[in-house]
Amino acid sequence: MESINVVFDDIPDKKSLDEEEDDDTTSQPD
Repeated sequence: MESINVVFDDIPDKKSLDEEEDDDTTSQPD
């Protein structure tokens, strides 16, 4: 069960980083 908790915690963390990068890329060309 603990292993699953770690994986789930890693998923949102990676998505948050991807979203932040997308915002930076959209702000530059703007």
